[in-house]
Amino acid sequence: MSRRTKKSSNTKKFIVIGVAVALIGSVIAVVYQPPAPALQTRFIQEFVIPSKNAQPVGITVDNGGKVWFAESGTRKIGMFDPSTKQFEEFPLSEQKAEDISPIASMWHMEFDKNGYLWFPDVITNAIWKFDPYSEAFEVFKIPSAAKDFNTSYPINFHFDDGKIWFSEIYGKNIGVLDTSQAKHNTSEGMEEFSATVELETLGPLTFDKDGNIWFTALTYPISGKLMRFDPDTKEFTTYNMPAGISSPVGIASDNDGNLWINDHGTSAFIKFNPLSNSTTTYVTSLPRPSTSFGLYEKCLTQPNGSPLTCPGAPISLPYWNIVDKQGRIWFNLHQGNAIAVFDPVTQTLVEYFIPTQNPRMGACDGYNPPCGFANTLQFTLAPDGKAWFTEWTEDKIGVLDPKVSLPFRLDVANNDVTISRGETTKFELTVTANENLNSPINMRIAGTMNPTGRLFDMTANFSEEALIFDAPSTRPVTLFLTPEEGLKPGEYRITVSAQSYEVTYSKIIRLTVE
Repeated sequence: MSRRTKKSSNTKKFIVIGVAVALIGSVIAVVYQPPAPALQTRFIQEFVIPSKNAQPVGITVDNGGKVWFAESGTRKIGMFDPSTKQFEEFPLSEQKAEDISPIASMWHMEFDKNGYLWFPDVITNAIWKFDPYSEAFEVFKIPSAAKDFNTSYPINFHFDDGKIWFSEIYGKNIGVLDTSQAKHNTSEGMEEFSATVELETLGPLTFDKDGNIWFTALTYPISGKLMRFDPDTKEFTTYNMPAGISSPVGIASDNDGNLWINDHGTSAFIKFNPLSNSTTTYVTSLPRPSTSFGLYEKCLTQPNGSPLTCPGAPISLPYWNIVDKQGRIWFNLHQGNAIAVFDPVTQTLVEYFIPTQNPRMGACDGYNPPCGFANTLQFTLAPDGKAWFTEWTEDKIGVLDPKVSLPFRLDVANNDVTISRGETTKFELTVTANENLNSPINMRIAGTMNPTGRLFDMTANFSEEALIFDAPSTRPVTLFLTPEEGLKPGEYRITVSAQSYEVTYSKIIRLTVE
């Protein structure tokens, strides 16, 4: 990545952002329909929120295991106790929810060390604080707002030594609230620093181990940048994204100082090493057909389109991400309708499919259900290792237990291979079932030849594409790969997957094409 450094002007200057709402699809009109029943798989359990039209987004879990979430539609903070399966709700104000535009307005929630719950709110253009014991709210107003939207659109935040740093999507500022100076219903203790980037929106922010603030910026789906802000010098540095990565959103820093970035316009997620200024691109598995049948059919009509290269809609839309204590990267797949976890050490990607599918979300006209996706916009990791998530259009929250044993696994004999264009290379794989499986295990493949994950300029075939396991056993599978002459020489990564209804298990192969 190339980079450029400048000094912040610390001004409240804004640029009209036009179609910036496409960043997160957050102003899609939501017409209320009764939620579908709570569904479950062996890994995931859903719970229906009692309030009508709750539209949950931000979510967190306290040290006692209680789940807290933001209801954008009802303007409430919800609490769910997993031990009793009971909900409790706390209204933000007397403002009538029906008078508010149906947008995803409270994206991030987190408790501070004193037990107070903090969250940003788009509607009031403010940072909020909630005391769970007194049930009292305080609100701290952001001084400026993008004039065409009447909000700066605060999206997420980070605690740092008594200060709260936050990102403004529309305002294109990095803001900070000094909690020692903050006063209820004022802007005291608040300061903003203009990123002054020639793109329409900012994305969320994260801190690295040295105290630098990193965030994304983009004009969806045309161009994207990575940016760094030094809180001491007030300097911004801009980095270019790899070719084809035009919609970077989710960003998280690992223990080694690497940044992990999700491209919410493709199927790609990348690792950026600030020390070497180098990137590594990965892709998820391609979404299954049922998330968006119409797009699947369209994909089949494109060059190189086939049931193998188009196993679903062309893109999975990786969104937000979190690095856990083990160094694994978790993220939600918006159109892939899954919660995923990637282990950089073993180069293994596991995607847990969310059972709810909404046909209003997806190109499902003319197709029978199940079709569509659940609009899982946010998730969090609980102290016990479970992942809790919200389903915005479904009025549900859900929990994933990754400690539940996987019913099968995929192994590759060699995950670092050099091949020549025009020549076919065999890859020996094994799929091991730990139990009798009631449905086939389907073999899938994606690659970084294109950030959508589709295999442009490469032919792929499996010796078997659907495996039946009537008992625990191991089955060999051969993958045949042929890079075509049109493929540019270089390093790529192939995502080879075994997929059931509930889960997709993938291994990453580093492929050097000569």
